[in-house]
Amino acid sequence: LHVIEEDFRCGVCGAHAMPLLEECEATEDLVTYLEEVLTSTGKNVKDWRCIMKKRIGISYKTQRSGLVWLDDKVKQVEVVQTQLGSLRHLPLLATDGSMALVAKQQMAHNQSFVVKPRHGSNSKHVTLWRPGEATEEAVLQSIEEAMCAEDKSWQKESWNQNAVPKGAVLQPLYALMSDFLQMDPEMPKLKKPLELKVQVLFGEVVGACLNTHPMFLWVTRDGAVIQWDQ
Repeated sequence: LHVIEEDFRCGVCGAHAMPLLEECEATEDLVTYLEEVLTSTGKNVKDWRCIMKKRIGISYKTQRSGLVWLDDKVKQVEVVQTQLGSLRHLPLLATDGSMALVAKQQMAHNQSFVVKPRHGSNSKHVTLWRPGEATEEAVLQSIEEAMCAEDKSWQKESWNQNAVPKGAVLQPLYALMSDFLQMDPEMPKLKKPLELKVQVLFGEVVGACLNTHPMFLWVTRDGAVIQWDQ
């Protein structure tokens, strides 16, 4: 735990040298609320969930359009590539109108791929396609569903997330957990992509975990893997 705390300290220290975009600056209301949270005690104690709800509520009042790209799966790739000078995201094989053609090409070459909404979050309306599992009709239907997808959970998210234009994207598919384990490959939890979620605070990597199993292991800042007791 000491190593993990020191890793997080690097992120905290990074705040001093990390200028925030104007759109990212906390509003006066949010700062006041944070101070209330830090001093709350007893039955009235507040936690990070309260802060999250407060921030989401404020987003609908401020409607900061400069933050929309953070939740836009197409703009994310464009902005990051422009700022860093190279592609860091999983590449977009196709978006919207070109998806049907590219999906057919992927199927013809026995390539795995994933169809997901351009908007939204929480892995909703995401469809995984692997060789032998995809039919043209089913794939085209998944594209259509992704383009106009809606989910009740998104109504509880920030304004900027819900301001993302509706659409869909097609990307290469990560390997699945079932590809590496000697277990029933049909178990739902094992049929999810093996994706490492890297945590970054103020420009500093502080650690990482498996997106689908965040309580299973932790990867430290220097790349060491800590497997938690089961």
